[in-house]
Amino acid sequence: MTRQATVYKIVSCDELDFPFSTPSFDKKFLSDQWKSSRGALFSALQEIGHNVDKSEDLNIIDYLYLEHFKEIKVSLSHHKDFGAALICTNPSVLSVGIDIEANDRVVKEGTLKYFNHDNDDFDSPYLKKWVGKEATFKALFPFWKREKPLVLSDIWIVEDNFGVEESPLGKVEWFSQQNFIGANAFLYEELK
Repeated sequence: MTRQATVYKIVSCDELDFPFSTPSFDKKFLSDQWKSSRGALFSALQEIGHNVDKSEDLNIIDYLYLEHFKEIKVSLSHHKDFGAALICTNPSVLSVGIDIEANDRVVKEGTLKYFNHDNDDFDSPYLKKWVGKEATFKALFPFWKREKPLVLSDIWIVEDNFGVEESPLGKVEWFSQQNFIGANAFLYEELK
């Protein structure tokens, strides 16, 4: 029986003890990213009491949930050295998103136009804003049914709330560990 939980895990590509074979990729870094993000997912599932017996138990459907555990919402992120997974079994959460970036990544002021929203209430460094926008994008994307594609600048963040247009839709929280910064997003309201 799975207990209700929200868990995020970060794993290093080098420290991972992942029991399944990695699919073949043309480039090693793609294999490492797949392995580290799925390794983080594997670890998070173990933490809430799910025994994962085969790699197919880690298949994600519609960027939203696990194929064999549809009650678990899931999001993955990866960096060249780390993989991250966020899982949530809370039924009031419709979708989740996670993003991680290295602390030393430089987000130039000129890129703000791609993710800035007029309603953002944000005095933080650009990198913190970037991971927040990426995580909220991932949480919103499975429910985005509009004709216009969703872009980061459609999303506003005020304190720990995020939304689109006038509608507050969820919460975002930030974390930092070792050499990276990240954000988790939780979608509570459906888009209208």
